Amino acid sequence: MFPTVVSTVTGVLDRRFLRNSFALSLAFLALCALVALAGAGKLGAAAASWKTWQASTQLLVGVGFVAAVWVVAAVVQSQTRTITQAFEGYWGGPLSGLRRYGERRHSERLATLRSLGQVAEIYVRYPLSRKQVMPTRLGNILRAAERYPHERYGADAVLVWPRLYPLLPENVIASLGQAREAMEFLLVLSALAVAFGMLSVVYLLVALGPVWLLLLCLLGSAAVAVTAYRSSLGAALLYAEVLRSTFDLYRLDVFGFVQLPMPSDAAAERERWGELNRLILRNEPPPHPYPVVRQVQTRD
Repeated sequence: MFPTVVSTVTGVLDRRFLRNSFALSLAFLALCALVALAGAGKLGAAAASWKTWQASTQLLVGVGFVAAVWVVAAVVQSQTRTITQAFEGYWGGPLSGLRRYGERRHSERLATLRSLGQVAEIYVRYPLSRKQVMPTRLGNILRAAERYPHERYGADAVLVWPRLYPLLPENVIASLGQAREAMEFLLVLSALAVAFGMLSVVYLLVALGPVWLLLLCLLGSAAVAVTAYRSSLGAALLYAEVLRSTFDLYRLDVFGFVQLPMPSDAAAERERWGELNRLILRNEPPPHPYPVVRQVQTRD
């Protein structure tokens, strides 16, 4: 829900791009090139030819390869949100049946946790309503964090977050960015491992490459993809908790900047969030006068 606002990317040379996109794309293309040469039985010949090339030719090929990596990395970076949503379970079309199966499975899991009184487990891994359950573990972890402001305070996170984010201290923004960066790195790694496995297997079948190489690519990419996804769940738990804490600590700052009276209790806070929602969605002015702004007089 919050990837574009939480992102701390300020340019193509920032740490997130270099780590999550460029480095992974470099490894992806390098492995694809090795498999292509090895599958065709030309790996040794290519290495020998490289040694015979002039330095200028080697430099030109190297620059071309880096340029190709840069293009792929830019595409990967632009699709990071789509990759995350795919792992969350936002599936449609031919995958609708799989999505419904996953939702039923996790809905039953949520019901079991409730019957066992596992409140802490539900808090970190599932939204409170079974209607909000997602078909994957990652999706439920993030959905639980996204629904938290509404379930706890009555605030619509989609509307509140863009207005809250500019008010946050720099250290909080940095924590959010680092937590999401760690999660996205693992998800992109998992996605590229899946892509590598599919491409390498298809290529080796068509090129009649060695069976051992096909099995190595298939099993190796599957192991990396599964391990990276499972590791991303821990990073997602941390990111989700940082989001919850951010709302807990700074949500009331929004009222002051949109000129709504500060609530005196939990019931009043829910009423204020409702007023803000109606103001944003329906352009309905709040029924309260703007708070009096007292100017601080300075001594000459």
